[in-house]
Formats: sequence, C-alpha cells, structure tokens
Amino acid sequence: MIHLTRDGLLAGLLVLPSIAWADSPRLTGTSPLGIQRGLSTEVTFEGSGLGDGTRLIAPFDFEIEEPTGSEPGATRWQVRLTADARTAVGVYPVRVVTDSGISNPILFAVGQLPQIAEAEPNDAAASAQEIPNPIVVEGECPGNDLDFFRFPGREGDRIVVDALCARVGTELDPMIRLTTADGRLVASANDHPGLVTDCYLTAVLPEDGEYVLEICDSRFAGAGRTGYRLLIGAVPFAGEVHPLALPRGQDTALALRGGTLSIDGLFALRTPSDPLCSMFQPAIPARLLGDPAWADSELDVELPAPVALGSPVAVPEPADPAQQLPPLSPPVTVLGRLSAAGERDEFTITAPPGSRHEVRVEAWGLGSALDGQLRIFGGDGSVLGESDDGKPSSGRRSRRSRGPTSPDPSYDLTIPDGQDEVRIVVKDLADRGGVGFTYRLVVEPAAPSFGLTFEEGQVAVPRGGTALIPVTVTRSGYDGPVALDLRGIPDGSGVTVLPGTVPAGQTSGVVGLEAVPEGEPQVREIQVVGSGDDGQAVVASGTTVFAQQTLDVRGFGMSGTIPSYSRPVVSLTAAVIGPGPILLASERPRFVVPQGCAIDVPLQVVQVAEREVTYRIAALSSPDGLSVEELDVDGGESTAEIELTAAADATPGPYQVGLVARPSGSEGPPVAAALIKVEVVPPASLELPGGEIAIAPAGSVAIEGKVARVEPFAGPVEVRLDDLPPGITAEPVEVAADASEFTVTLRAAADAAPAEARPRAILTYELGDQEGLVTHGPLSLKVLAADAAEEQR
Repeated sequence: MIHLTRDGLLAGLLVLPSIAWADSPRLTGTSPLGIQRGLSTEVTFEGSGLGDGTRLIAPFDFEIEEPTGSEPGATRWQVRLTADARTAVGVYPVRVVTDSGISNPILFAVGQLPQIAEAEPNDAAASAQEIPNPIVVEGECPGNDLDFFRFPGREGDRIVVDALCARVGTELDPMIRLTTADGRLVASANDHPGLVTDCYLTAVLPEDGEYVLEICDSRFAGAGRTGYRLLIGAVPFAGEVHPLALPRGQDTALALRGGTLSIDGLFALRTPSDPLCSMFQPAIPARLLGDPAWADSELDVELPAPVALGSPVAVPEPADPAQQLPPLSPPVTVLGRLSAAGERDEFTITAPPGSRHEVRVEAWGLGSALDGQLRIFGGDGSVLGESDDGKPSSGRRSRRSRGPTSPDPSYDLTIPDGQDEVRIVVKDLADRGGVGFTYRLVVEPAAPSFGLTFEEGQVAVPRGGTALIPVTVTRSGYDGPVALDLRGIPDGSGVTVLPGTVPAGQTSGVVGLEAVPEGEPQVREIQVVGSGDDGQAVVASGTTVFAQQTLDVRGFGMSGTIPSYSRPVVSLTAAVIGPGPILLASERPRFVVPQGCAIDVPLQVVQVAEREVTYRIAALSSPDGLSVEELDVDGGESTAEIELTAAADATPGPYQVGLVARPSGSEGPPVAAALIKVEVVPPASLELPGGEIAIAPAGSVAIEGKVARVEPFAGPVEVRLDDLPPGITAEPVEVAADASEFTVTLRAAADAAPAEARPRAILTYELGDQEGLVTHGPLSLKVLAADAAEEQR
C-alpha cells in the first residue's frame, strides 16, 4: 500500500498536466443502435461529459477514426467506427472513458446484414417503406406512432422478424404483425416468452409476392428511448439454444432448434476461458449445421440472446421423453427441456436421510420461456413441498412464495427420516412447452456459504489518488469474516490494490485501488474476490439493467418499474484517469478507536484544480458499529479532521472505512476517496501479575494490578474476580477516573477446601447508558490444604 506524505504527494503531482476538471462521462444512447461488421459507419454517442480525449471501450476488435469535432463537456461524440469483420453477430456492452472518468455501459449491436434507417411517412400500409430482404432496419416509435415496411418474399422462404428493443437498451415495448400485401395475417408477436417485452416471429411464407410488416409500441406509450432494431427476412435464426449455459473454457456443443431452422442442429465449439467473461456470442456459420434450408448460406446463425458462461458440467436429459435418467446423487445439474405443452420431467435424487439440499430451476433468468414450478415427493409418494417463484422452507406444502424479480423457483429440501430418495417434478406453471422451454435443474448439498455483489460495474482511479469499490455480502449460514481482494491488476502497472475485510456477521465492505501520480491512462477488467476463514472463495457479481418498463395497471396490482433487459456481470471495468479536483490522503496508516468513543481522523486535502468549491466528505458505507460525521471542506483547505465514532457495542477488531468527497449538494460520483484502516478496541484493559496465586484457608492475598485506558476514554472502572472456587471471595474495586493502579484482595474462609481454579478478572465500565466489560485471564489460583498451609508458614 502506498502512503505519501503531503510533500511527497505534492511533488508527485507536479508532473501532471494542468487540467480543467469536467464531469465524468455518461452515455444515454447511440445513433445508430448498431453497425454492420466490416463496414465503416458513422456513429454518434449521446450523453454528457463527452469531451476531448474520449476513447471507446468495447469487447470486440474495432477501428475508429478521429472524431469530426467535439467540445469539452459535449453531449455528442461522432466517430467513424468499423467492427472487425470476424466479430460474432450480437449485442455488446460498450463504454467510453475520458480523463474525467469512465462511463456506464450501453448496448451496441454488431450485425452481418446491410442496415437502413426508417423513413417517414410510413404510418400506414399504403405508405409502407420499401425495403430489401434480408435487411436490418433502425427506427423509432414514439407515442402512438405506427411504422410499416414492405418487402418481397417467395413461397417457402423461412423468414424472421426480430424486434430488438430492450436487448439494445431502449424502452420500446414492441408489437409486430406480418401480413400479405392484401392484408391477410401471416404471423404476429408481442412479449415473446424469455425476452420479457421484446418479441420476434418466424414464418414460412405462403406465396410469392410482397409482404407488409407493422411495428408499434404495444401500449402506444413509447417514451424515452423509443428506438428499435428490426432484423427482417430470410435469415438463419435459432429459436432455442440448448443448454442455456456452458462451462467455461471447454469443448462442448450447442443444440439449435426452431426459428427459421428446418432441422435440429448441433454445433461443436470451444467456449472462452476468460474468467472475466460472463456471456459470449458464438459465431455459428449456418452452412455447418447440416440444415438443407441453409446449406448454401454465407450467413451466421442469429440468436435471440447471448449464451451464459461459468456453469459446471451437467447431465443432459434423455432426448426421448419416454426415457428417464437413473437416480442421481447431489451435487448434480441436469439439462432439461419441456418439448411439448403439458410435459412434466421427473428425476429421482438419492441422499442420506436428514441431509439438507438446495433445489433450484434456472430458466427465466437465462432467457428461457419457462415459468418453472417445482414439486417434491418423498419415496413413499407423499408431497414434501412445492415452489413457484421463490423459496419456501422444506416441509411447507402447497405454499408458493412470490419472488421479487424472477419466476425461477427454488426449494430448501431435507430428506425425510427413514427415506433415502425423493422425486423431483419440473413443469411450466401454465403447462406450456415447445421451442424455448429449456432449463437447468440444480441440486446441491446445503452448506454455510456467502455471496458477493457490487452495484456499479465501473471504477475510475484518479492518478495519485484512490478509488473505492463497495461490496455487499449475502450470508447463507456463514457468519465469519470475509477478506476482500482484487484480481486483474498486474505488478508494475502503477496501480496498487487496497484489500479490505468484512467483519464477522456484517454485510458490507469496501476494497480499493490506488494509482501513482505519474501513471499512464489504462483500462482493465478486474474481479472482486472474497475469501472466508473456512477456505471458500467467491467472485463478486452484479447485474446491469440496460432497459426497464414503467407499468401502471393498478386494477391488476401491476404498478411500478421493472427491468425489461439485464445482464449478469462478474467483472468491473477499471480505468486510470486524470487526477480529480482534489485528492484525499490519510495521515496515518491505522487509527485506534475505543468502543463508545469518538476520534478525529486527520486527512490531507490536496487541491489539484483551483476551484471555489466546498466539498462534503462522508463515509461511503460505514461498517456496523462505526459512524462518520459528514464534514464540509472549503476549496482552499489543505487539512481536515473528520470525526469517527465507535458504538459502545461495536465488535472489537479491524475495520475499513471508505471516505468519499463530492461537491456539496451533488449526488454524482465522488471526486476523491480514501480508505481508512480502523481498529476498534475496548476502552480499557487490565494488567495483572502472572504466575500462580496461592492462598491458605483463613488467609488473604492482595493482587495488585493496573488499568490501561485507551484515549480518549477517561472514565472510572470497576474490577472484580469471577469464577472463584467455594470459600474464596473478593470484593469489587472501584478505580477512579484519575487513577490506574488498584488492589484486589482475595480472602479464604477457614473451611475453604483445597482446589485449583482459573478465575477471570472482569473490568466493567459505563459508556453512556450502556455497560461494557473486558475479561482478563484466566488467572492461576491454588487453594492450599490446611496442613500444607501450616507447613508453608
């Protein structure tokens, strides 16, 4: 860890160029929503803080030409962007970074087809816009707008119309309708299962001629970002990808079916081994599937969504529904699908009586159409429990618990006494099935564990300063401490990791990064890793919501904002940027604070950019038992003291406190941060002599000791001895606030029996309206026999 004196910090900053501080960049959209790979396209990034030095961060190879012109703080950044021609078709999260910070991610599509823009007026079938087949069309449907397109088709053509809205980060809730030129309905779609509000349709065209496509907002309430990206035409498209998740870094295969495919296809591939990657876009040439409908196609297969990574190897369900897997022992993961409406899959699980397990279905959260339901039966046929959207406890029968965000069910299972197997039934809640109704059934032994999550997927580290990453711990039986660290920062990079610790039983912690003053701008993907004292290690994860819908159907209890598209992430994007307007540094590497007391933590405040601004310094997330009083610092101040208080019942031990500074009144990202190490200790302790203490019947022994107080505690204390053997007494002793030495007198009754004991010295004190205590010892006490005591005398 780097600790710089004030002079050293200022000397380091002298090498930095003078900068005019600007707000961190933020992206709100792009125009267009995507590009054709291999083709140079003008793209406008929209948002704020898109000034000079803006750089693009994307998970695919690209070339970018110099901007056509932008100003510091600009709301638009125009470039000519070319995605590598080998880029897999799909939608990717991209960001921008400037000297002032790193932006939020936004979704951006890379396609394989030519694309055109919607052209008004096209709000009626008679004025439908003429387009080729196949094509990608980008347009907007604000309010009650209707957009119509006309394209040629041939009898027998397998076509897809895929309306990407939420999947490219817009708020449009699309509805699509395909008709012949004279108005006969071919197909329609709205809210496709597994895609929340997005939808697609596939059809085999009934005749040669022209076809008309209509798109609108299904509630005619399109607001905010109302754009869409329409994939239209004879394109290889898979309606189902199985399995929903693949093991990382292995040779495996994907089964593709439905959509515009004429047969079920199987494609062998090797998955990415990068542990920082949570989802990937496989490149699948259609001609390699063995599908006669696409044997001569030069296109890749389009997928409705990316494929998840990181799941363990699983057992596939038999392809023949009449067959069943043999009994399985946990831990086990089964890859299943409900191939037809009304289908129910049954699995037998064997485990010792009384053993506890977690059973869960993973489907909707991975893009499946399945709204799963679990039913658990004992070996004797009795119903042990049922779960829909949530996790009822084992033994609660026919009770459904509605989960807040996902219809994927889970269940806490205890194998009944006298039985060693149970039967698990998986079905769709509405008895649906067919293409897209795939799932993963996971059965794992229950064990104490914990999970880690983060809120923001990016962190900007100012040169010469510190950035903090708050982490939330979700505990499931494990209540010990969690050590936090970061992966992905190489030695010699000029960036140092500041590890953290989440104290036992607590649910929040912080880990940090520190960059040297002369460091170069850089961007890296990093992971937060937590380690328990039982040896388990967990990678932190998060969820990025890219699109959401606001509902107001109060008569049905549906009101509020729901995510319409989100993605799991297992890494953060870290960028080293220019120094902020100020830098914070702690004057000492560690501070000690007694329980029930407050201390002043001195800080260095280094002014990098001259601004007449007042900054508010506050705790990022104080650990339980610690509190930090917010402090305002004027722009010209070079030092500050912030008050930190430990509650009277704060658990003694090490803590980290993250401090952040923002311009007063601002709710934006912090402009400076510091990570403070704190040790919470009892306010006083005892110093007592060592060695054995011997006492004879009818005798007495004086034990001299000393009270050691920890500043700023200066109150009176009481000392007493507990766990004394029968016949031995000691009166408590009061030690005044201005005293430290004391004497406790042990007295033995005349009939005290011989004994060896381990009494404890107890120090008690008052902290406000609470009493605290510290235990010292045990001491070694021997009660002599009467004859031995006489001989000793």
